Amino acid sequence: MMKLPDWISKRETAHGATIVLDNRQSGSEEVYSDTSLADVHDAEVSDKIRQMIRLYEYGDGSFKQKCLNFYRQGKFMEDYEDDQPWDGDFKHYFPTYHDLSIPKLRGYFTWRTNVRKGIYRPIASSLAYIYLYELLNGIGTTSAEESLWKMQEFETEFLDSGVGDWLMTYNLHRWMLEFAVIHQLPKKVVLTLASPKMLERDRKIAVLRDPENHSNEEVFNALCHFTTGKFESSPAVTKNPDDGRRLFAEVWRHTLTNYDDNGEDFITACFGPWKAFPWYPLANSVYHETRELTDFDYALDECRIYQYRDGRWLVQTYEELLFNKKRISTLLHETDRLLRIYLKTGHPLRPKPENAWATPFVEAVIAEDRQAKIEAARPKVNINLDNLSQIRQDAAVTRESLLTEEDRAEANIEPAPVEIVIAEPVANEIESIPLDPIHRQILLTLLDGGSTDELIREHRLIPSVVTDALNEAFYEVIGDSILDCDGDSICLVEDYVEEVRNMLTGEAEVLSS
Repeated sequence: MMKLPDWISKRETAHGATIVLDNRQSGSEEVYSDTSLADVHDAEVSDKIRQMIRLYEYGDGSFKQKCLNFYRQGKFMEDYEDDQPWDGDFKHYFPTYHDLSIPKLRGYFTWRTNVRKGIYRPIASSLAYIYLYELLNGIGTTSAEESLWKMQEFETEFLDSGVGDWLMTYNLHRWMLEFAVIHQLPKKVVLTLASPKMLERDRKIAVLRDPENHSNEEVFNALCHFTTGKFESSPAVTKNPDDGRRLFAEVWRHTLTNYDDNGEDFITACFGPWKAFPWYPLANSVYHETRELTDFDYALDECRIYQYRDGRWLVQTYEELLFNKKRISTLLHETDRLLRIYLKTGHPLRPKPENAWATPFVEAVIAEDRQAKIEAARPKVNINLDNLSQIRQDAAVTRESLLTEEDRAEANIEPAPVEIVIAEPVANEIESIPLDPIHRQILLTLLDGGSTDELIREHRLIPSVVTDALNEAFYEVIGDSILDCDGDSICLVEDYVEEVRNMLTGEAEVLSS
């Protein structure tokens, strides 16, 4: 039996949990539409079930009416127990008591009786869903905390034992989070129910939204989270860890401050607007709201606020479907290109016309950093201003005594201005990429439009590992991933086909000459 969490108010607990994995003997049946209850004039059917059946009202036949009927019947049968098992199969979308025949109905209540004693026997998934719907509606529990705890117990004792399926697990996780939010349970509880991936995404956006209050390392890591390139492997970072990360972060800060595209800020350009979107908690369950709710906000984290406004649920967040990760990758690719030149790391990247919008932001940061380094390198001289006049006089006398007649004549001629041009390093026409024969053969096969499946099987390789290895090998030269992998097959990124072809062909010519 699961231990009752500290955040739940003291409740009466069950007396242990037992998993009974018995084999099902009955045949199975599948039902996908509403079926009426069987004749209820069976002498063995209790008056309680007869009365529950009569509580059903067809009304307008809407899903809302279905949820209302379920809640009304469920509360009526809240404490009912039975001892007539049924172990057949049953499939139904959004199942309720009304969809069950008498044997199934009694079988469900018998199973529920055992569950409340901590005995979780196998049962058809559609019937187990009815139990979860009961918990969502507070049927058989005295508080939202207790309902949530029983859902967690159900996951541990039923789903984790291998009885349920992945879809039920997915739905349960979604419902627990939504249920906890709409009941405004403690934030520390809700955070344990939310998707770790979602929370991590929100944390990274929060860092990028306010980079001034986060370290260079935090900003750089957040940027890498939203890109497909391996910028942490760039020579600008690996050869200059502190300077590289700092300058990447400074480029982001500078762009955030100075970017303006017809009034659109850079965070919005990358992640879309931070606004309230419609939210539909428990929409894919049988749930009837009985509380009189007033408007409230529930801030889960810095980037996610759940809201209730005038009978509508909203969530203020950055919608992932609106993310423009290519915008971030473009900025980082141009930053990588110019930093390799500025920091003299070698392996220069070719400029891309589509990245030109980012160039001024990167150049501004580099210019500021260069000037700061010049200022820091200048010797510090302390001058006593009180003696400045005497120093000037002494210097003038000394200079006059040292000048020859020729020097005096030349002193009246102003020197011609000198233009200083700093040349950028030029990329080698051919970069040497260390590849073993099989990885080279894989690349050549892809360049010829062939399939690498046989090569990979023959050499007992894993496609995703081959992809990562080749992307890593070419990253310093290309500055991006040259291959994509869907898990089973590998393909070249179209933008780099010719570049890779020229590198392999050119290298082969050099080796043969």
